[in-house]
Amino acid sequence: MRKIGLLSFVICFLLALPVPLFAQTESPPAEPPPQPDESVIFTTENGDFVTHFWKEKYFGGGDGKPGNVLMAVGKGFIFQNAVLTKVETGTVPIPYTEGGSQSGYVTTYEGGQLVLNPRGPWKDIIILRDVTATNMSGRDGEGYLFFTLTFSGEDLKSGAFVDVTAWFYANDENYEKQVTRKGKPVFQRGYGFDAEIEITYPAEN
Repeated sequence: MRKIGLLSFVICFLLALPVPLFAQTESPPAEPPPQPDESVIFTTENGDFVTHFWKEKYFGGGDGKPGNVLMAVGKGFIFQNAVLTKVETGTVPIPYTEGGSQSGYVTTYEGGQLVLNPRGPWKDIIILRDVTATNMSGRDGEGYLFFTLTFSGEDLKSGAFVDVTAWFYANDENYEKQVTRKGKPVFQRGYGFDAEIEITYPAEN
């Protein structure tokens, strides 16, 4: 009877102990690994979107003059209000060649704005403000204009980062320059340029 009483006492004592002493300690859930940023590239060469035209208004008075304003339009995007501020000489790439280059001009445009809208393949509204663009241009042996334009920036609302490169090579059908009757240059314009737009979306953690 004494053994039975002692056993009953031990059982009651153990049952009275706090449950955490018997519960297995669980580790806190592991933090999910950070997700990488997602980059998507859209190009005219792949048929992702189309361009309509680019235009430089000669508010500065002519080719390469500070004050000229550059714009470009295509399906789902518009680039505008980029003002020419500086022109330097340098070696520039020749579009549509394998590493070809020659002497030309490196032109800086400031204050531009790019708006991407859902009519394009990106399906989002993305706005880059106060863009600085670099244009590397020249003319071939027959006097035809060519250029490679680059710029980048961040959409402050979505955090998306955008890289843009555009190429153009003039011919008799895709380029025009307008002057007044007195010969004062008004603008130059080109049609059907190629472009690549890379959008990097911030990771969702």
